[in-house]
Amino acid sequence: MKSLFSLLLVALIFVSCTNKNTRISIEEEQKLKALLEQKDYFKLQKTFDKSKDMLSEEKQLFFKSVIDNAFNRNDTCVAKINKLLQQPSSKLTDSAKATLYFLLDDSYFKLYEYYKAAQVDQILLKKYIKCLGKDEVDDIKNKFTIRNALKNIPAQQTIIKESTTINWTKNSVGLTQIPVGTGASKCLAVFDTRANISTISKTYADKLRLHMLNVSYNEGSGATGIQFKTSMGIADSLNIGSIIVKNVLFQVMPDSILYIAPIKLQLNVIIGYPVIAQLQEIHLFKDGRMTIPLSPSQRPLHNLALDQLDPVYCVKDG
Repeated sequence: MKSLFSLLLVALIFVSCTNKNTRISIEEEQKLKALLEQKDYFKLQKTFDKSKDMLSEEKQLFFKSVIDNAFNRNDTCVAKINKLLQQPSSKLTDSAKATLYFLLDDSYFKLYEYYKAAQVDQILLKKYIKCLGKDEVDDIKNKFTIRNALKNIPAQQTIIKESTTINWTKNSVGLTQIPVGTGASKCLAVFDTRANISTISKTYADKLRLHMLNVSYNEGSGATGIQFKTSMGIADSLNIGSIIVKNVLFQVMPDSILYIAPIKLQLNVIIGYPVIAQLQEIHLFKDGRMTIPLSPSQRPLHNLALDQLDPVYCVKDG
């Protein structure tokens, strides 16, 4: 994404340096561009708030949409991008528009609006493929395969009727596990805040009676580089204590891919970001309790952003 963002920010600087105000505007854009390339969304937000009045409405909309996407304000991100793309007098280049469609696809997916995300992928592949590198094209094709297969699946919904406490344990390598269930079938699932999608082995997809989708696509192991075919399944209802999560998407992998041979560990179910995010607030205690409150508390700490589905943390040293 860095190359596309760079193209967009260069494309947005389309005014000539003819007066002092214009020079100030370009200097501020360059600061924002640098922060965006560094993925420092926290400083980007602060710098934008200070300098937004120096920017045109078009440029304000762009940076607002980037910031809203990074901080998971997907509804407002979608509204701003659609407004920007629909402006008849827009001077955005095709490369700039391609970048905005990337953000739009990401926000629709996080809103579980799979059909709209698939439509965006089609637009990218039909209208803006010349603006993209091979890796970006392959990524979009993979995303379209997934989104298109999900287009008739209702949005994921989490029902929390009361504050919930469940017990967590550690497996043989220290990964946190929680009990989950679908109907009469129950199992322990790794609770993985690093997983950007929930994952399950084929054996456990059958055991938990997931509704398998008629789709497969290529996936790769980041650790080994091995390419393999994976598919998708939907849990109509997943129980986490008294919490019910409906229409849960799982990436279904061959058992062998989730087997870690050096330590003889078979991973079966991994609960990832889409489920964890809808729990809203989670407390883990050393005595083995995990609590999910009915109503999340309001706190001044905001140190988490998202680069698509990868977490970005702001930490202070000392």
